[in-house]
Amino acid sequence: MTPRHYDCIVLGRSLGALTAAALLARRDFRVLLLGHGQRPASYRFEGHVLCRRPFTLLAGSSPAWQRVLRELAQIPRFRRRTEALDPMFCFLSSGQRMQVPPVVDLFAQEVDREFPEVRQLVDELYAGLAKVNRAADAAFEKDLVWPPGRLWERLETGRAAASLPYLSGSEQDLLAKFPAGHPYRILTLLPAAFGTDLAVPGAELPMFALARLHGSWTRGIQMLKRGEDDLAEFLMDRIEAHGGHLGLDRRVENIVVEHGRAVGVKLDGADEMTGAGCIVADQPGELVAELAAGRGITKQALRDWPRLTPRA
Repeated sequence: MTPRHYDCIVLGRSLGALTAAALLARRDFRVLLLGHGQRPASYRFEGHVLCRRPFTLLAGSSPAWQRVLRELAQIPRFRRRTEALDPMFCFLSSGQRMQVPPVVDLFAQEVDREFPEVRQLVDELYAGLAKVNRAADAAFEKDLVWPPGRLWERLETGRAAASLPYLSGSEQDLLAKFPAGHPYRILTLLPAAFGTDLAVPGAELPMFALARLHGSWTRGIQMLKRGEDDLAEFLMDRIEAHGGHLGLDRRVENIVVEHGRAVGVKLDGADEMTGAGCIVADQPGELVAELAAGRGITKQALRDWPRLTPRA
């Protein structure tokens, strides 16, 4: 790779890094995406393609993802790559089997057949989930900064956060009215636990996360035939289509910092620096700071080095 200067260098091959690179390239920035040693979503073993982690397109109907597709001008093309899941998921338990279809009337029939004793509670649960999702969609459609820095940013972000239910901790548990140990509690918790990366049981999820995740499973979910690989390839195609460059097999030796700001990276095996106007990374803060040898972080973080707070 010939040393040159880019407007932005993106480190990582996660979906977040790929999306950021695709949007920057679409906005006419000169972008270089480096895999930095991260492994692809799938691998081959004895002729089989195996996934490294589970994947669901839970965010497919969210305002944030729809906005990404609009900016990339890819809504029709992406729609052709997806299929609606029907049923959205199935629940199997001792003596019980329930499908969760996207059609409301069919879903009601399933509840009446398997869980007639809690039908009213189920109706109340999904009315609450719809309220949470409407509030979340309205908040996530806004242009906000996180973490907020200036006064106006703090006001705008605080106003949006205040509109979200289940964040103050004072609201009632979504499942409080269900009898203890009832199977519908499990039916609600399992899909949410599967769809999060928090690595905690569903019962320990924050109430807002539980509502948002289970609500995403049940309001119409799309699937990609080849899972995460399909979405990654779609985003990489967009990066290259808008003039970006991919270096998925390249690793950064260090981030070059001058006068307190990142000005480029030194690639493994390269003799010269690859310059950059800015660097975006999906790596943990400790790894980014290590690549920069501690230069460029705040004075307080430097005193605490090598322990870093998320803000630092």
